[in-house]
Amino acid sequence: MKIFRITSNSYPNFLKEKVKKNLNKFSNFNNYIDIYKNQNFIKHRSLGRYMKDKEIFDIMFNDEISQKIWVRENTKIKSDKLTLDQILFEQIKILKPDIIYVCSGAGYLINENILKEIKKNFKVKLILFWGDEFPENINFFLIYDIIITSNKLYQKKFEKLGIKSRVFPYCIDIDDCLLLEDNINDKKNKFIFAGETGFKLIDHSRRLINLRKIIDKTDLMIYSKEKKFIKRSKKKIFNSIINFVYLFPPLLIRLIFNRFLNSSFYYQISRRQKVENKKNLLLKIENQVSINEYAPDRIKNGLFGNDYFNLLRNSEIVLNLHRDELNDYANIRCFEVTGSKSCLLTDKKILMKEYFDCDDEVVAFDSIDELEEKYKFLRNNPEKLKNISLAGYIKTINNYTTKNYGEYLDKLINNLY
Repeated sequence: MKIFRITSNSYPNFLKEKVKKNLNKFSNFNNYIDIYKNQNFIKHRSLGRYMKDKEIFDIMFNDEISQKIWVRENTKIKSDKLTLDQILFEQIKILKPDIIYVCSGAGYLINENILKEIKKNFKVKLILFWGDEFPENINFFLIYDIIITSNKLYQKKFEKLGIKSRVFPYCIDIDDCLLLEDNINDKKNKFIFAGETGFKLIDHSRRLINLRKIIDKTDLMIYSKEKKFIKRSKKKIFNSIINFVYLFPPLLIRLIFNRFLNSSFYYQISRRQKVENKKNLLLKIENQVSINEYAPDRIKNGLFGNDYFNLLRNSEIVLNLHRDELNDYANIRCFEVTGSKSCLLTDKKILMKEYFDCDDEVVAFDSIDELEEKYKFLRNNPEKLKNISLAGYIKTINNYTTKNYGEYLDKLINNLY
């Protein structure tokens, strides 16, 4: 059985740097995909090992370089004549998979009409893994045969839409877990946060506020590539444009910002204004103080791929702050941290109990004051810190790895046929 797995790339610049260092003049499509996997830009590289009689073919949908190389190697069509959606259609036509498995972010990118055409023209089952907030247009969900989602609150939302869904949490590749040595001593970093700070992200604004508070109370070091400021004069211009178009139909708004102005950020601002029916949201968001401005000595450049995982492995305590969305809990960072044999310090204590013991396997908090108290306790009790880190690792490697997920997905696919 053939599984066609579609992922996406959120960090194109970092990916290009890694590719340049690892390519030679004879590199082909498979070389590119192998590099992406080896550098941890395609997650769950070992998944196929735990699925019986199933072959996985991977693509990175929005990576134009590798996708156009595939076109040159497998068709007589000039690659510059095809859009990414058209390349996808050609791949399905030639490879004839039994299953198309779409991973999270790629679900946003694939055109709904292409999915319909694929479903219409090929005998194939469509599976989506989704662990994110629901977009404005949810029609593409209805095209999938089944959706696997990361927690029960998302599953309830799918059930209200009449969409068949199953729950399996985010997981870490078992190969990443097995890279660790037996001991957890001598970790260089004491307390870190790695990820988006929330600056200029309308669904992470509470995270930014909390990070500033935590910096004031602890020795937290942040690793993030924050978005840049824009000049006040340009800000006023874009604010006026958003105030003018936010009442337009959603498709027209998307066309204006994503196609002509090449800015998904301003499109997101416009969408939020439309929902809330308020003006000047851009000025409000832009007036937030970034970590780079608030505490420049407490932030370093963001790390991605293997560099990110090495950072986690070398950190004693790793902070996790979920998105502002109420349904978001047990995000991928939770399992990456525990699978790295580091101590996870996370918010959303009540919800996290679904996956971990929040006293002995991870440490969870409901307020910044509680975080400060628990962080001081961990610093003053190094043996307890090590025990929690080890217990969280054991829980993860036994339950939340590609081995567990591969076996689950294997049974799920067999039941679809």
